[in-house]
Amino acid sequence: DFVEGGKGLLVMDACDYGGNNFNRVQNKILAGVGEGLTLQSDCVYDWVNNWKRGWYPIVEVDPESDIGVAYVDRTGKTEIQLYELCSVVISPPTYLESVSGGEKAIIDGRKKMADARVIIETKEDAKGVVGIQNLGNSGDRKLLKCVDISTDIPDDEIVWPVTVEVYYTDKELEEWGLTNESSLWLYYWDSEQGMWRLCPESGVNAERNCVVGNANHFTKFAIMGGPIRVP
Repeated sequence: DFVEGGKGLLVMDACDYGGNNFNRVQNKILAGVGEGLTLQSDCVYDWVNNWKRGWYPIVEVDPESDIGVAYVDRTGKTEIQLYELCSVVISPPTYLESVSGGEKAIIDGRKKMADARVIIETKEDAKGVVGIQNLGNSGDRKLLKCVDISTDIPDDEIVWPVTVEVYYTDKELEEWGLTNESSLWLYYWDSEQGMWRLCPESGVNAERNCVVGNANHFTKFAIMGGPIRVP
């Protein structure tokens, strides 16, 4: 469910390890647990061949991770016996959509939990793909949410500015310690200056739970707090 929901990538090793072979790789596997990888067994093992003595490692799930919580809820167990190995690698939700030339398109990343929309108009011969990647707060407490928007369409084939909308939830506001949505603004990352800058015509739509702004190029965009708007 965690993977199907778009929160991570499933990397599966489907080999049957014999005892000797497994001894050569288990230390590397177990080291991954200490590095934050969540390992999960999702198969029924045939005990007939190499595993008569039951040589296998046992690890505990991470109760703080989404997949760890899901595993405990589903199985009632906090331990996993590793027969066949699967690792879930966290990958930011990403949405990609093709754009045809000479028309206005709404790229809605919410279809894949990317939590942003881009309203873009292109010139007649333009074509390409627009991508939206949800980076969360990227570990920066100043950011409520950050998205990375990119495209392979040449700049001179896009009608600038484009409109960027980044969405939030009431729960995210609460976790961020905010009660007044009027303090939300949309910023873009200026790579030349190495700083966040306020997007032109930034505003908040409290009914739709999104912060809106214009953009003259694609980069990272983030919801941040700022001065309270005067009605």
